[in-house]
Amino acid sequence: MAEGWHTLLHAWPVALVGAVVGLALSSLTLPWVVKAAVSTDEQLIIRLLKHRLDDANEYARGIEAQIRRELEEERNRLDQVAHQLNRQQESLNLERSELENRVRTAERNARDSAYRARNAIHAANRVKRKLTSKTVSEP
Repeated sequence: MAEGWHTLLHAWPVALVGAVVGLALSSLTLPWVVKAAVSTDEQLIIRLLKHRLDDANEYARGIEAQIRRELEEERNRLDQVAHQLNRQQESLNLERSELENRVRTAERNARDSAYRARNAIHAANRVKRKLTSKTVSEP
């Protein structure tokens, strides 16, 4: 029997069988281990992506709610401005109507004054003719 390091020279067939069996077992189990590792990794990635999607959806809902609030505030502000402009337009229309009435009254007064002035001029001319005719006929 061999002793020491010489034993290794005589045990090479056992080492070879062990290496072949180990290689065969590892070649059979390695794909399963790799597949399990990849599957676990993919599941973690899917969970992470779902979490990110949920976060993004929550963020989007928050932004949407904020934009809706801002739009509602802007709509209310514009409604107030429109209401104020309508009141101003009504006030201006009333003022325009009053001014048109004043203009019509002033025009009527001017026509009446012109009519009275013509009548006064004609009356003055009649009186003048009458006086002139009396002074001519008196001598």
